[in-house]
Amino acid sequence: MPAKPGTGQHRSRRTFRGPSSACNPRQNRHRQEAKARILTGISRGPGLTLQQLQQHDRGTASPTDEEASEILTIGGFSTSTYNTLRSTCSNVSMKRFLTKWNPSSELHKEMLAVLGATTDTIRSSSGGQETETAYFAVLMTTLETVETNLQRSAVLSLLAMVIDRVPPAVLRKEFSAVSIVCINLLEAYIDSEQVASLRGLIKIVTATLKVQEQAVWNESSTLQVFSALLPFVTHPKPKVRKVAQQGIYNILQGSTIMLQQNAPLVHPAAASVAQFCIQNVQTASAVDVPISTLHLLGFLRAMLPMFGKAHVKGACEVVLNAMTVGQLAVRHAGMTAVRGLFLAKPVRSSLSPELNAQLLNALYSFIPTVKNTELVLLWLLTMQDGLVNLNRLSEDLCLAHLPEFFSTATRFWLTEKSDIHARTSSVITTLLQNCVHSMVEKLEPVTSEHSHSGVAPFLKLIGHLHETLQLQFYPAWAYTLPTWAVVFQVLGSKFHLQMREPLQLLAELRDTNRLSSTHLLDRAIGTAIRVMGPRVVLDAVPLKITGCNDDTEFPRSWLLPVMRDNIQGTHLAFFIDYFLPLADVLHRNAGGGEMALSKTYKILELQTWSLLPGFCTNPVDVVPSFSILARTLGQTLVSRQDLRLEVMSALRRLISTLSCREADLAEVSRFAKNFLPILFNIYTQEANGSQEEGIRLAVYDTIKSYVSIADGKICTDLFVKATQNLEMDEIPTFRRHSILDLTRALLQKLDMDNIQMLFHIARMNTESTDRTVQKKSYRLLEEICSAKTDAGRTFVVTHVAELQGLLLDTLRIASPASRAPRLRCMCLLIGSLNLDHRAFVLSALHEAVLCVSVNAAKVREAAFLVVLQVGRALARWSNTPEAGLQELIEQLVAGLTGSAYAISCTLLALSTVLLEFKGQYNDKLLDYIMEAVGILMRDSSREVIQAALHFVQMLFLILKPEALTAHLQKLITWLCNINVDCRKRFRVQLRSIFVKFVRRFSFKNIAGMVPESHRKLITNIRKLEAHKSRS
Repeated sequence: MPAKPGTGQHRSRRTFRGPSSACNPRQNRHRQEAKARILTGISRGPGLTLQQLQQHDRGTASPTDEEASEILTIGGFSTSTYNTLRSTCSNVSMKRFLTKWNPSSELHKEMLAVLGATTDTIRSSSGGQETETAYFAVLMTTLETVETNLQRSAVLSLLAMVIDRVPPAVLRKEFSAVSIVCINLLEAYIDSEQVASLRGLIKIVTATLKVQEQAVWNESSTLQVFSALLPFVTHPKPKVRKVAQQGIYNILQGSTIMLQQNAPLVHPAAASVAQFCIQNVQTASAVDVPISTLHLLGFLRAMLPMFGKAHVKGACEVVLNAMTVGQLAVRHAGMTAVRGLFLAKPVRSSLSPELNAQLLNALYSFIPTVKNTELVLLWLLTMQDGLVNLNRLSEDLCLAHLPEFFSTATRFWLTEKSDIHARTSSVITTLLQNCVHSMVEKLEPVTSEHSHSGVAPFLKLIGHLHETLQLQFYPAWAYTLPTWAVVFQVLGSKFHLQMREPLQLLAELRDTNRLSSTHLLDRAIGTAIRVMGPRVVLDAVPLKITGCNDDTEFPRSWLLPVMRDNIQGTHLAFFIDYFLPLADVLHRNAGGGEMALSKTYKILELQTWSLLPGFCTNPVDVVPSFSILARTLGQTLVSRQDLRLEVMSALRRLISTLSCREADLAEVSRFAKNFLPILFNIYTQEANGSQEEGIRLAVYDTIKSYVSIADGKICTDLFVKATQNLEMDEIPTFRRHSILDLTRALLQKLDMDNIQMLFHIARMNTESTDRTVQKKSYRLLEEICSAKTDAGRTFVVTHVAELQGLLLDTLRIASPASRAPRLRCMCLLIGSLNLDHRAFVLSALHEAVLCVSVNAAKVREAAFLVVLQVGRALARWSNTPEAGLQELIEQLVAGLTGSAYAISCTLLALSTVLLEFKGQYNDKLLDYIMEAVGILMRDSSREVIQAALHFVQMLFLILKPEALTAHLQKLITWLCNINVDCRKRFRVQLRSIFVKFVRRFSFKNIAGMVPESHRKLITNIRKLEAHKSRS
């Protein structure tokens, strides 16, 4: 038989998946060939020749004595200078320079030399203290003696570093001398390229001017010194310009005289700044627009709020005049300056309401075209900030200007640019919420008779916004519709009549169901329902569902879900008068006629009843209306299983939202005698299917809510009847289970005697063979232990011994289903015990430890809570918390000598305790536990190894990095020596631990600690981490 193609003795060797994907393959022929191609031409012989060694010796020869003597003089530098100063310099300002010193910078080299000479001079003086004052004095003296520009730049840079920490008294005393030197140098360097020198001089002058007192500022010479800084705010070098502008800002804003208690409203030098800016901008705008004008306009953005009223007006006029030149850059810079004035929210002495309004009116002359999107966005923001600031100064004046702006702003929605649409919507929304809302709150509800001047601006606003619902605004509806939601929220509560037409237009758009933005329409109409109420909205937008001769398409049926999600705080009477009759008609129609139409009516009926929870959310007419509604609700609970969820949800919402209204709660509580028996009967009926089981859970929640407000006598009567049923011999099992739940719900209204009876029932049932009964009995005990009433707390205090005895005696017969409530009972009891109950606490600890590793999540959670509660109790009873914690750990460590399951539980409990009480135990105790864990890692049981790995992972949270470093070598050794079976089974956990080690202690350190068998794993982790950092 012929061989198949590709088979035979000479077939190629198969490459398996493992070696082909290995990071470090054994065969690397292709890599070697690639290296050979890349490294072609490189000599393989010795790399050093005798000539090269001689050249190297000449380059590394030590300096001569004459060269060494000049190392620390100005202009000299060596590495030893830097190392010496770095280790010996004690001045904070100079240390900051040394940490950022750049050896490749000539200026830094010169600064280092100057610093070395200055430090030697200070140390050789009588005091020898390296204070800022000492450095300031020596450097100022040095500044007058240096000759080259580089040396002067180095001295000035060092002075600028130290000047801010020089005591103000020294700067005031030396102000005259420092000013003369600095002003002369500024005049000399004003047209030069010495950026470092200019920056240093400006910083020195700024620092000295900031600390001067009011009397000094009143002198003309001080203002002359200050004026010397002004030309540099338009300097062509950005670094110089920035430091000058920042320095002047700091002088006007943060000077000593401006930070004192009786500070002047405007700095004495503000007038000089204003005059300088006004003159320069005027000169520029009259001839041409140089770049310096843009610098000045940017400077004015921060300066305008610091000027006086007269100068603010003059500066703004100059800015507006400059904007008329027509260049976009100037308009942008000028508008930004005016916006900066609004954003700063200056006091009335700088910006009066009238001036603010005049600026807003002037800005209408600079409305940009839609072609310049960036300028349109800036104009809108400027107007927004101006109107918000005007509202802060004068609400009446702001209200008078809002209609004109709304008329202008809404025109931008006619464009096709989404950026402009979004900004317009944002601006109008901000103005509605920040300005209009507070004004509307002061109004009474507006009717058709109210047309006085106080309401007219609001009507204009609504009219301008109403126009945006027209068809030509269709491209911007994605932004206008959310804006209308805010309009309803702000204006809807007082302008019901004016909102009718917009609501009708929105409803007509929604009826078509052809728009992609139906959710936006639903949100806007939903906001109107929430603010104005369903009655007002339905008057404007009828539901068009009557049950008689309806349009079978039901075009307004979309309104029912919208109302369901938004009705709140309204009148219950409207549901009684409008929706209850409608629901009855729909129910009758659902029972006959065509099948499809009947189903539609059935759905509409359910949607109508779904409105009830919204009507019961904080209603305003509970006392007159609930008594009318209660009878219908009771009948519906009894006869209509499909409506029970809606009715019960309504009752729960009604009770929860009326918690602070006693009269309304009393009215609802009055009907507890009617509703609770109905709910009890429903709960005790056996469920058929998951849907009815869900209804039973809702019934139980409703019972608990109603019991919380019910009269105690009614609850007591119900409890007595329930206990009588429990005493019956032939009671069905399901009914017994249900009655036990109901007695637990009634506990919050029981007195001591009835609680004693309930405890007796629970004690008897803890020995039941029915696991469900036993579990519910422990739930009863849990409810008793967690009681918030006075009777419940008193019972727990007086029956602690009985509760403890019951929990201890029933340990052996407790079913697994009862573990969680049983453990929660123990946790609740331990919190209120004293040292006399130590034996019970330790017994609870041992039981809880054995439950921390079970499959049931609730049992594990309760077990951990018991362990931690025992720790707190022992800490409370001991002389010191540390002693109590040590006792807890000693009790836990005893479990490390038991079975594999006991050891794993103990390790899990120990890791939780060490994390919870982190920092409250000594290192010796932790070392002891670590050694025990290391021994356990040699175990062959998977259960023990899994718990030990969890303990190691928790160490990353328990220990600080330096503490973990001390145990690092031992941990890695233990992890690498885990038996092969467990290493394969828990390879993911092991890899996760090693990843954390590599991230925290670096690959190099970890690679040196692992054996060769784990080197491949560590290398692979390093490569993956490097890939993550690059991506």
